[in-house]
Amino acid sequence: MRLLTRREYDCLYWVAIGKSSWEIGKIMGITKRTVNFHVQNACVKLDVCNRQAAVTKLFYPNLLSSVNEETQLKYYKNYLSPTDL
Repeated sequence: MRLLTRREYDCLYWVAIGKSSWEIGKIMGITKRTVNFHVQNACVKLDVCNRQAAVTKLFYPNLLSSVNEETQLKYYKNYLSPTDL
């Protein structure tokens, strides 16, 4: 995982507490487009596909570590049809 810049980290911090890109831009004194640019760069560096996943990976890295493979399999069996497995 590559290191985030201060701006990338700050944008994800505000995302984590529920601010929109527009609100973050107003808080940080940058445009909404620049906020989205920083968030997208952070997503690439964190190897995730969206801002929610970036926040989870950055601020809650152990959130899913306690979920073992057996628990995941039970979950998928309950929510997927047999043809999906």
